[in-house]
Amino acid sequence: MPFYEFKCKECEYVHEELLTFAEREAFPKENRCSCGGELWQKFATIARHSSWESTGKYGVNGTYNRGLGCVVYSDADMRQKAKAKGLIPYGDAYDASNWHSHTDYVMDKETKRLEQHERTIVKYNEAVEKHGNTEEGRGLAGAEVFTEQQMKDSGALTKKSLIKRDNTPEEGK
Repeated sequence: MPFYEFKCKECEYVHEELLTFAEREAFPKENRCSCGGELWQKFATIARHSSWESTGKYGVNGTYNRGLGCVVYSDADMRQKAKAKGLIPYGDAYDASNWHSHTDYVMDKETKRLEQHERTIVKYNEAVEKHGNTEEGRGLAGAEVFTEQQMKDSGALTKKSLIKRDNTPEEGK
């Protein structure tokens, strides 16, 4: 048997009654509110039931997440895939502890990178003063300040960047 709601026309109190369909028709005619007011039946809306959504918001076969570019099957799966890609789920990004600690980490990392860059420029300028501001002096200063790996990473040691003493590119390379 379903519940039906009846509202008093005088005091607007809502009565909830467990009735059969036949009893529902007769209830407002045979009964009155405790204040003596007339009752009228409210329109009922269908309530959602949890069994109607047994597959959850991700469905049986998961849901494609555009941000991650893959299918996710649960919140835990989404968090795991986001973490593997170095991402923070949107909901966690605005959690005070995670947001500030992540922002501080990124800012500290960038600050350290810029400070190292400034130190490298100072060392290079000092080395240029020591060796002279000529092509050879700048080359010696670069070799003194930068490691071989840094030169490779920057592209300064690629075959295309190497030139002969007379400033013509090497042939066949």
